[in-house]
Amino acid sequence: AATDFGSAPTAANSLLGPGLAICSKGTLTFGVGASAYTMRISNSVIVYSGGTLNMGTVATPCPRNASNEIFFDCGANVDYGLTVRNLGTLITQGLSRTSGKLIDRCLLNTDEAIASTSLGVDTDTGWLDNDVIAVASTTQTITQSEKGAMNGAAGASTLTVDGFAGAGGGLAFAHLGTSPIQAEVILLTRNVVIRGASATLQAYIDIKPTAIVDCDWTEFYWLGSATANKRGIDIATTTGSCSFDRCSAHDMMVTNSRNFNSSSASGNNISITNNVTFAIDTFHAASSQSTGIMTISGNIFMRNVSSFLCSLGDVGGVFSDNVMIS
Repeated sequence: AATDFGSAPTAANSLLGPGLAICSKGTLTFGVGASAYTMRISNSVIVYSGGTLNMGTVATPCPRNASNEIFFDCGANVDYGLTVRNLGTLITQGLSRTSGKLIDRCLLNTDEAIASTSLGVDTDTGWLDNDVIAVASTTQTITQSEKGAMNGAAGASTLTVDGFAGAGGGLAFAHLGTSPIQAEVILLTRNVVIRGASATLQAYIDIKPTAIVDCDWTEFYWLGSATANKRGIDIATTTGSCSFDRCSAHDMMVTNSRNFNSSSASGNNISITNNVTFAIDTFHAASSQSTGIMTISGNIFMRNVSSFLCSLGDVGGVFSDNVMIS
């Protein structure tokens, strides 16, 4: 993790001479032993036609006692990122935090006061010590959606927390947990991660029209900008396929950053399902296509800064069962 690969080229040159080029018939597969595998790189990563990048596979996900991470060490915002070119393949497959508990969300079931460090919840989550979580605002003040961490493993009906901005690491704001107003609590930690260098030195992911992308239980953060194809996770899929399921995305706060951003007018074969997102500057999910099908369902979108949580450019897709907190 301390080794920084790549020669720190300009942003333009990183697309001509990437630090890692996975080419036709080439496959890079991260380790799946009981270790933390991190690739820190001061350059871009490009998966070309016929190439494959595996961070876990569908048959062999990254195990719970391991982690896979790509860390783009940008010198300026969106200098570097991951591009999946036409007919390239990106597979990222993590696992839930505890075997048998496929849980990344729950509800408060007790009202919690400012500085509370013990949260009553409606689900036995299986979340672990130091896992990062976010709690939804139950007022009309967006900034009362807040982020902190687990302090010890979750109990069957209780989360002990710290790392929030309140006294003693407790909640900075009160949150309701009595029906019909119960705050959502979401898990942001995953054991497969793609990220930028910091909150101001973000990276990006650019998915081209015929690429094949399948991401499950993967965490994305510090991505995005106002630059085309570097907005966050830019998805131009048409005749390829693109699926994000049970992933998390958070802290993409550089101005005009987006998360799941369908950038093609004919976007198709795009599935954004059961994900949780927190603190994205603009759109948590956006569709600009006028033809094709994009499915956005079962997600929790929490806290933005400007514009809208979601932007739908066409009614030909499916938008259902999403929870929106803003």
